This record gives sequence, structure tokens and C-alpha cells, in this order.
Amino acid sequence: MNDCQSFSPEIQYQDTKMMWIGIPLMSIFVVHVGMEDAIGVVLYETWYYENLIASLAIAYLIFFSIRGVIIGFDQWMPWQESQPVKRWILQLFVSSAITTFWLLVNAVYDFIMFDEDTIIDTLFLTVDWPVSLLLIGGVNYYYYVQYQLEQGKDDSSGTSVKPKEKILIKTTSGYHWQMTAEIAYAYLDNKITYIVDRQGNKKAVELSLSALEEELQEPTAVYFRINRNFLIRRDWITAYKTISGHRLLVEMNPMPATAPMVSKNKAASFKLWFHQSITSI
Repeated sequence: MNDCQSFSPEIQYQDTKMMWIGIPLMSIFVVHVGMEDAIGVVLYETWYYENLIASLAIAYLIFFSIRGVIIGFDQWMPWQESQPVKRWILQLFVSSAITTFWLLVNAVYDFIMFDEDTIIDTLFLTVDWPVSLLLIGGVNYYYYVQYQLEQGKDDSSGTSVKPKEKILIKTTSGYHWQMTAEIAYAYLDNKITYIVDRQGNKKAVELSLSALEEELQEPTAVYFRINRNFLIRRDWITAYKTISGHRLLVEMNPMPATAPMVSKNKAASFKLWFHQSITSI
């Protein structure tokens, strides 16, 4: 897919057109609005191209900064966990602060290169600031809509299908049916997949962990692959907490020998799954 993927996993933001078409057009608009000289005249001036390149660079820096803020909030304050108004206020405030910084950088550049009167005039008495305010609000809202559409696809995928009650697995003793409700978690050890039931009984199965995940994964999202080596059932988790490196420590009762941790790249999607699936079990 050509569109850029968020650092927040499971979210594919459709922003290619905005990145490669919208931002350049906006930069050209900012450069030309308020220009006193005719376009045919300025095309022969070197300062015109310098200004165009500088404006384009600042526009991309603002865009990627705001995008980074949004992705960071996806990790830190997922929409379903936090109050939307609180997140909107914080997200817009941080976006505005970062945007103001880049506009000041641009104002200093104009002050030095084009002998503008003052830096403050360059920043606030031009179209840069109002256009940037529109950019802040527009980009934040655009990604919010993208986020909701992405989650909507997840919520609407096959909701009429009932979860599997049992799956056919192969162990060293042959094939047999395994009740899915009894599988508390599964893990990978030395390239061997083990499943553990609610009584703590462990058995090796002749399936990769990915294949087992596919067998168990249902529209209700009962199981979650928290890292490369661990798959866990929602109602077997008693709590989770944040630890170093933005990872999450999952608490179970009883705890396995190796404490299950959610990788940094899956933290946001785990939180979303954990909170949404409570009513699905």
C-alpha cells in the first residue's frame, strides 16, 4: 500500500495525497497570497524560488511534526480510553506550540534573507499564521476521521459470525478437539508452540503460533498476540501496567514463569483491544 503507516500499529493512515499533493499546493498558495508583483515578473527572480523552497520545507516540517504528535497521542491517549475533549485540547495545544516554533524558524530566515522589518511582523502580519492554524485544525481532524474509519473497519468485520467453540489440533498423541474457552494462553519456546489451559496444563501442538492465532482469532477478538512469542485470552488478564520503554506488563493469575510483556509497537492496539473487548467475552 502506498499510504504511510502509523507508528501506532494496526492503524493505516491514508495520507499519501495530502503529503505529496496537498502540502505543495498549500505552500504555493502561501507564497503567492499577498504578493504584489505579477507572477510573470517574479519567475525571473531568484528570491522567489528560495522563498518557495523554504516555505515548502517549513510546511513539511509542520506537517510531519503534527503527524508525529497525533501518532504519539494514539499511543499515549487512545480515543476510546480518554475523554475526547481532553485529548483534543492537549493535541491541538501541542500541535500549535510545535507549529509556532517552525514558523519562528521561518520568520528568522525571512528576516535574515529578505530584510523583513521585524521577526514578529514576519510571523503575525502575513498569511503564514492563519494558514497554519487552518493546517493544524485540518490535519488533526483528518487523522481523527482516518482513525475512526480504521477502527470502524475492525468493528464491522464479520460481527454476525459466532466465535469457534473448539478447534482441531495435533499433538504428539494425535489429533483431538480442543475447547477454545479452556485455552488461557499460548507461547513459543524453542520454536515449539505450547498451549496452557485454565488448570495450568501445558501441551505442545504441531502448529506455529501464527497459525494458532489465526485459528483462535474471531470477530470478538478474544485473543491477542502481545509479542512475537505470546498469545493470550482476554479474560485471563487481571491487569496491565506501563513499564520502561513504553512497554506493558500483563498481569495474570497465576503468572507464567516468564512475565508476558506487550511490545512497544503493540501497546496502543493492545489497550484498544483490552478496553473494547470487555463486553465481548
